[in-house]
Amino acid sequence: LPEKVPYVLNPELTPKQKKLYHQIKKEWRIGDKDLSYTMEQISKGRQLLDGFIYMDDDEVMRVPCEKSSLLGRLLSTKLAHKKKIVIFAAFRESLKIIGEVCEKVGRKSVLYYGGLSISEQVYSINRFRDEEEIEVFICQGGCAVGLNELVVSNVAIYYSNTDKRRDRAQSEKRQIRPTQEAPQSYIFDLVTPNTYDSIIYKRLQDKESRSMMLLSPKDVYHD
Repeated sequence: LPEKVPYVLNPELTPKQKKLYHQIKKEWRIGDKDLSYTMEQISKGRQLLDGFIYMDDDEVMRVPCEKSSLLGRLLSTKLAHKKKIVIFAAFRESLKIIGEVCEKVGRKSVLYYGGLSISEQVYSINRFRDEEEIEVFICQGGCAVGLNELVVSNVAIYYSNTDKRRDRAQSEKRQIRPTQEAPQSYIFDLVTPNTYDSIIYKRLQDKESRSMMLLSPKDVYHD
């Protein structure tokens, strides 16, 4: 198998993200502590780290985010230049943000997620595999299990992780496989320190951890 070469890049929270993060923390402290409310606060915090948040009317509000800026710089580096790259993210709105970043830096991309029809998914796979100008495959992390026929490169970027080790393991297997010609596979994780990003990343790397569902807002919403 090709050698796995991991990199962890640490974007910081922007002032706007910090303000909203503290607001979410406050809401959790004064709100109900049942499972449904807890999971809602977890999702809000994780979405905020990716650069967006849902308002009360379900409209999406974009938030200034160093993570997306860092992704743009990474896509412009020599390592990523003129290579086929797969970028994974946890949320569909995150996929849109990534697509906009790719367009900004001049990298043509396709999307792949569960909401697409089978024919649309196959079309995205074929375009990425067969069209030289399509350089970036943007995929929702939980959909990686179905990518058995995807021909990928040796560069993968995790804009954000799902909270399931199986999804992460399956997505990495799409990169590190015996038929891959490159001697190394580069795996980049964009992990905002002291947030859900870092907790999820740590638990995904911890082979003794049984479940990501053990996450709780109190893990990161501390003083």
